[in-house]
Amino acid sequence: MTLIARVDAFADAFQAQYGGQADLLFLVLLTAEDRRARWHLGVDPISILRAIFRATKTGRINALSTIEQQLVRTLKPRRASPWRSKPAELVLATWIALRVAKRRIWAAYLYCAYFGADWDTLDEAIVALAADSRRISLDEACALIAHLRHPMQETQSIAYSNRHRSRTRQLIAACRVAGFHDRDRRGPDNTSLIA
Repeated sequence: MTLIARVDAFADAFQAQYGGQADLLFLVLLTAEDRRARWHLGVDPISILRAIFRATKTGRINALSTIEQQLVRTLKPRRASPWRSKPAELVLATWIALRVAKRRIWAAYLYCAYFGADWDTLDEAIVALAADSRRISLDEACALIAHLRHPMQETQSIAYSNRHRSRTRQLIAACRVAGFHDRDRRGPDNTSLIA
């Protein structure tokens, strides 16, 4: 199966299961992972320039991957060092961006992304986090997407829980600043999901 065929298959599966939740999940995904996703072709030159500038100042390279690049890494895991595989990843990300609609790319990525140790599928992650998997709240969506940066670990530590909770709160605040609000922000036992 070709890379594009796999992207299409994952996008179709996402749409079939989560089409009604797509706008919320996409909003949180873009807020968390790639704010300029609508305007680039798989590679974000602004992020690359910012990363180069920061690297010259701090000696550290920060994350600069777009959703297309993350999708490529998920579907075609690196076999070489990041420095050797990055050019091919950039080319494939651009190739996908030129051939597949953005919403389908985002859907495919969410459907096949790694959320953590006990969750082999998006469905398992949503069932674990959401009170009602057919109607995901903003808090639940933010908690889910926060697992992309901090995947669920097999054994939970206090430090991990604090990082995940902090990331979830950052995402909720960023979504609210972007103008998204949602009244249903309670978990199954009527407690806040990020308390």
